[in-house]
Amino acid sequence: MGIQLEYVSHEVSVGSFRADIQARDDEGNAVVIENQYNQTNHEHLGKMLTYAAGLDDVKTAVWITESVREEHRAAIDWLNDHTDEDMNFFLVRVKLVQIGDSNPAPLFQVEAKPNQWTKQTKQQAGVDKSELTGTKIANLQFFETLVGQGSDAPWSWQTPRAQHWFDISIGTSGVRVSVTLRKGKGLNKANDVQIEYHIDDDKDFFDKVEKFKPEVESQLGPLDWMRLDDKKASRIVKNLQIDWMDDDAEARASEVLVELVPFYQVFREITTKVN
Repeated sequence: MGIQLEYVSHEVSVGSFRADIQARDDEGNAVVIENQYNQTNHEHLGKMLTYAAGLDDVKTAVWITESVREEHRAAIDWLNDHTDEDMNFFLVRVKLVQIGDSNPAPLFQVEAKPNQWTKQTKQQAGVDKSELTGTKIANLQFFETLVGQGSDAPWSWQTPRAQHWFDISIGTSGVRVSVTLRKGKGLNKANDVQIEYHIDDDKDFFDKVEKFKPEVESQLGPLDWMRLDDKKASRIVKNLQIDWMDDDAEARASEVLVELVPFYQVFREITTKVN
């Protein structure tokens, strides 16, 4: 599919149901994978949609099966055509192949995918920006500048993409640091940047981290500690009054890095202590 996936869990509870596999893509977004023996059927199509709706931050839903009905291929195409552009549906067929006397090995073949997937992947990687909107171009250009200036940062950068957030792995499953570009709306709101420590689905972990609040804020200043009891994810946020759409992108990116590096270092140390 052209996505790097990190395993998160399996048999994940979604109400009274259980999703087969939950993963995370290289931007930190949730990916749900529904597996099925034999030929595609309505039941498993419904399960995939239920899990995609019931888990937080799902951007990609994958249905893996042995045999594909044309009606279900058409259903996946319809979903890709009629849902939000940030949501992606894949239908994948698995079969066994054997060369000579070798053991059988799985071969995965994509049967249906978002129509613009290849084009979007190239655009997000900076290969072709001709069809991106002005805001997405600005997002991509800012993150490209940020990555360029942060070559000596204490983490490995991912490829910048044409979206308003950028995730940085902190080395522990289920948590990460993110940079979010926010575009001001209305006369009294300016563009700004958020740096956040994101916990996917573990309130106990948040509570353990929060015990270090005095230590953290003594180094980083005041933060917003958002347990978000009505949601699965929790967030710890630092708001930066930085206009990331300013003409001097290099200066603004430098300002973000000044805040981002210690934020990452402090929360990586806290994560290690909690674990």
